[in-house]
Amino acid sequence: METSTSHVFQTQVKEILGLDLSPLETLLTNLDSSQPLALQSHAQTLLTFCKTHNPNSLSLKLAFLLCSSHRIDTRLASATLLCRLLTPAGSHLWPRLPKITQNEIKSILLASLPKEFSRKVAKILCNLISDIGLEIFPRNEWPELLDFLFRSLGHDSFGSQLHILQESALVLFSNLSPKLGDIDIVFHRVDLLHLAFLKSMDSSCASHVRVAAFKASVNLVVFLITPSSYDRFQDLLFEMVKTTFELINMEQHEYAQSVLEDLIVLAATKPGFLRVHVATVVDSMLKVAEKVSLEEKTRQLGIEFVITLAEEREQGCGMVRKLPHLIIRLLSLLMKMLAVIEDDSSWHIAESDEDNCRGNKCFLLWDGELESNCNCFA
Repeated sequence: METSTSHVFQTQVKEILGLDLSPLETLLTNLDSSQPLALQSHAQTLLTFCKTHNPNSLSLKLAFLLCSSHRIDTRLASATLLCRLLTPAGSHLWPRLPKITQNEIKSILLASLPKEFSRKVAKILCNLISDIGLEIFPRNEWPELLDFLFRSLGHDSFGSQLHILQESALVLFSNLSPKLGDIDIVFHRVDLLHLAFLKSMDSSCASHVRVAAFKASVNLVVFLITPSSYDRFQDLLFEMVKTTFELINMEQHEYAQSVLEDLIVLAATKPGFLRVHVATVVDSMLKVAEKVSLEEKTRQLGIEFVITLAEEREQGCGMVRKLPHLIIRLLSLLMKMLAVIEDDSSWHIAESDEDNCRGNKCFLLWDGELESNCNCFA
């Protein structure tokens, strides 16, 4: 009986790793949480066996399925499994694959992304490509990826069917940007990147594309351009502020909060980029914080931007100190926010400030920021 069962298992493994893609597609279907537990368990056992004993064939088959299947759920499952198999966050099998397999998978990934029409699948593909790219860029083992990136960003226009590719290219740049500063060819394409990001933040673009372009613009400043060239890129800052307010006015709160968080990163890492227009930017962030109709998190992020800039000792603090009217406005705003916090009876029996604040996160946030402000502006 055991011999018969083992034979069936081996036959299933051979079918999964064979030329026909349908057994692998069936395996992915059986892994879905909607399937009976026994079916899921058996499928997981088969997958683990294939991964352990033949990661090369399994990876290739998943890549082939990713680029050939017409079903979104199959492509999604294939991309997800490839991420789990190949990247450092998963099993990290990429270094174990033969070069010929690596090259074939790289080609398939770059061929699959432009024709992908599911944002969900494209997002996972971007993560997979980025993780592999970050690992092998220092060894110059994927020059085709840079060609693909610049070609995708260099489109004169994007039709509605290409919005996903446009967003994907922007996300890829953002993910890869920490490693791009060491590659000479990138510096010769900075003007192309600059123009592409400006176009992608235009009001005519879809919001998700604008948000991706916003992050890419921040990463361009953080990782690639030098202080001596900041003036050339000030139009990016204008578009960032414009994009922020348009997202707020459209009540796209998650997107608005995302770009505000990116602005905070910029204030923390490259405050000098804000110097020319610092008064305008700080005023804009205070307007966000003062707008009582906004979500609490959005208002908090507006204040956090100003605090982050003020706490940056080398440049930011001096820049903010030159804006006394805005400092007074900020402190007044914080006091107003503290004044409307409802009293809590538990505060009267607290034995420490920490106990006092534990029941009210809002109080803890504003109290901490008020203290921080006083220290920065002293």
